[in-house]
Amino acid sequence: MTKIKIIQILIIAMCLLGLAVSIYLYKLDLKVEKLDQQNPQDFKIAPCDINAWISCSAVAKSEYSEIANVKVALMGIAGYITLLILFIVFLIYRKLKLLYLFAAIALFGAIFSTYLTGLELSVINAICPWCVVSNVLMLLILGLGIYLYYRFRKMETKYR
Repeated sequence: MTKIKIIQILIIAMCLLGLAVSIYLYKLDLKVEKLDQQNPQDFKIAPCDINAWISCSAVAKSEYSEIANVKVALMGIAGYITLLILFIVFLIYRKLKLLYLFAAIALFGAIFSTYLTGLELSVINAICPWCVVSNVLMLLILGLGIYLYYRFRKMETKYR
């Protein structure tokens, strides 16, 4: 198997893993919202709630878990689905513009998730381990997407 094929498989796997993490975080968000009304002092709602500082629930309870009444985890679901579909369409049609768009969306996702992780550390004062996993996945998807873009661009110009 070539290096390019391995990278393509890794990108698909990371998009699927990111989608799974985002779905988990969305379900957790809904659970936290429901349970927070019953017992607002309880921070130990999810398995990733280790203490008050390492806590998915603390992050989910924060005002930053929604933007314009849309849950951030739902945005993650939409982002990973968009990336997955776009990458599969690229694999079918092999159009460099699709890979460029893929990398651009991944760049936006990486900046956005890194910003949210920064908020966790500096404002919320709690870190969500699964949010960090999603951030790392998005950064890896971005890096591999850029690598593929330049490899395919180089190959395209070579055969002109």
